[in-house]
Amino acid sequence: MEAMAAHLQTLPRIERITLMPYHKMGREKYEQLGLTPAPLDGIVPRDDMRRYVECFAARGLPVDR
Repeated sequence: MEAMAAHLQTLPRIERITLMPYHKMGREKYEQLGLTPAPLDGIVPRDDMRRYVECFAARGLPVDR
């Protein structure tokens, strides 16, 4: 997230950043291994989301809280 925030700082016209608390990373790997993803597969923990928001905010980026 630090690298993403640093990159976004270089862009001239960012009006708002909204971080979404889910992702699909890992789902394909589970399927390839013949495993069933966990019921909360893809949900980013609240503490992690708070850290990500603070990371963007600390760089002065307009992130939704």
